[in-house]
Amino acid sequence: MDQIQDSTTDDVESSMPTQSSTTLPPPAPNVSGRHRSMVWDHFTRIPNGDPSKPRAKCNYCTASYACDTKTNGTKSMKYHIEKQCKKCCKKCPFNRTDKSQTTLAWKAVGGSGSGELVSIAFSVDACRQSLAEMIILDELPFRFVEGEGFKKFMLTVCPKWVTIPSRVTVAKDCFSVYTREKNKLRSALQGQRISLTTDTWTSVQNLNYMCLTEHFIDDDWNLHKRILSFCLVENHKGDTLVSYLKKKTKYRKDTILEHEFLHVRCCAHILNLIVREGLREFDESIAKVRGVVKYVKSSPQRWSMFGKCIQLEEIMCKSGICLDVPTRWNSTYLMLERAIKFRRAFEQLEEEDSAFLTSIGDDDDDDEEDVEQVVNRRTSKKLGSPNNIDWEKARLFVKFLKLFHDVTLRFSGGLYATCNSFFLELATISGAIDMECQNQNLVVGLMATNMKKKFNKYWGNLDNMNMLLFVGILLDPRYKMRYLDFELEVMYAHDPTKAVDLSCSVKNTLTRMYEAYIANEDSEDSLESKSEVDRYLDEKCETDSASFDILVWWKVNSFRYRVLSKIARDVLAIPVSTVASESCFSTVGHVLDPFRSSLSPMMVEDLICTQNWLRSSSTSINLRTIMDDVEDFERQLDMALAQEGENSMEASNTMSTSNANS
Repeated sequence: MDQIQDSTTDDVESSMPTQSSTTLPPPAPNVSGRHRSMVWDHFTRIPNGDPSKPRAKCNYCTASYACDTKTNGTKSMKYHIEKQCKKCCKKCPFNRTDKSQTTLAWKAVGGSGSGELVSIAFSVDACRQSLAEMIILDELPFRFVEGEGFKKFMLTVCPKWVTIPSRVTVAKDCFSVYTREKNKLRSALQGQRISLTTDTWTSVQNLNYMCLTEHFIDDDWNLHKRILSFCLVENHKGDTLVSYLKKKTKYRKDTILEHEFLHVRCCAHILNLIVREGLREFDESIAKVRGVVKYVKSSPQRWSMFGKCIQLEEIMCKSGICLDVPTRWNSTYLMLERAIKFRRAFEQLEEEDSAFLTSIGDDDDDDEEDVEQVVNRRTSKKLGSPNNIDWEKARLFVKFLKLFHDVTLRFSGGLYATCNSFFLELATISGAIDMECQNQNLVVGLMATNMKKKFNKYWGNLDNMNMLLFVGILLDPRYKMRYLDFELEVMYAHDPTKAVDLSCSVKNTLTRMYEAYIANEDSEDSLESKSEVDRYLDEKCETDSASFDILVWWKVNSFRYRVLSKIARDVLAIPVSTVASESCFSTVGHVLDPFRSSLSPMMVEDLICTQNWLRSSSTSINLRTIMDDVEDFERQLDMALAQEGENSMEASNTMSTSNANS
């Protein structure tokens, strides 16, 4: 385990050179089983001294140090060998390396594989720093550096580095990297407005952690996200943090409109609640599909027989079936979407496998499922396999829910601006639900009606929503007031006055922010005959195209809208979901797994934050080519399931051929 403990000998290195050899195997353990410190290869205890105050003398110079194992330890002697004696004594084995000697090495330039030869001098400090960064980036345990294989590898790769650090030293080096990166981030954030997202997580230690992630657009109009803190909290309530921030910053000079628009709900979470409400009435049909999928995936024999059924039905789909997590509707959507493609194979399996109907759900493990999943599984066991009506319902679900699945992915973007697209997606969702409420099909109509109720609870009254989400559409030069007015008229066709009032309220919010920014900067911009807001809104909208980048547009036009561009930079940095904070928990699962649960909360925060900072600083953010975390996850899931399906089919074919030959 990676429990860090203080010890007088744990902080020493594992090997040191002697006068006749450049390297030496690790010191043999003493009688108590502990490794003997390497400093005793270079120091000798002074005989006939005071037994209560033992001292040791350097073998290469006249320096001596107190060496009581309980009160003094060996750090002073180790420092003397590595630093002081190395500089002043020619006999010291560490003084043999010519510091002016360098080594030619290939340095990569860019990501195309090109590079150049450069001259590099050996540096122990640089090696220790790189080792600490490797431990952090690759999520390795501290004890990795004490492994026999790693030491042998380093002896071959870098014979000059004979003092491989211990796990305690590496832990301290990791903290040094954390401090360095933290100071760099603090400098970068000077005078910068940021948006924060939070989410909580319970670790294997049964401790509540909160991840605090910042989002900001820098002076060069690049969008960034960084983890600011990963700390222990008493509860999972987001209101606790919001109240704290309001209390601490409400009366600061640079606070805008007294935090009137401080808090934004996670839109992806609200959309999840809306869709789950629509599916609630149809748990029976979904449970039947879930039951047959789980039956097929429960054993290699059943999967092999299912593969034969796929061949008999000549189904050419390469993607495999997947099981859902009922608390995540998008995983239910993926399960239904893939199961529909294999409907004929499931029906064929029902004819080929006599145990198909009687064994659905028998091989499930209640301990690995939540309560809702266990209830649904037991229900599916009683209901049997899906019939024609169930498959038709599943097909209608997939067709209707694809829109919501795509919107969830766009809401969850972490590396591109999402605030300006919120109202676009809101109008799309509202229109789709309203249209399906009038659907003659009772299944879709009932589902849409249930979703409409939940939609109205969270998004039905725009007055109760954060107005900055609507200001985002005004700051998109492709839409401005034109699109806002049009969609509000559609959404409030039954109440045109309400649409006009909301439109005026959104524009008024932008105007108030503009005036607050001017007052905060003591600007003379108020002397202009026409404000930047009016000039911007009066200009013609930009043409929409796939290559349009809103941040690039504001970067180019920032000199024309000096104050308004600052508002755009702050508003467009607002994320509409907390996926950026949630995504770090997958990393935490590796850093704080059951085998490393002894890490202290402070060390967990150091490792998580530093890994995020190192990865963020080593890669540039490309707003158009880099996909967000959720899309990347879905793509990897599709590839893994497709590969799983292909491997299973190949294994099934091999077994069939082998049986035929037999």
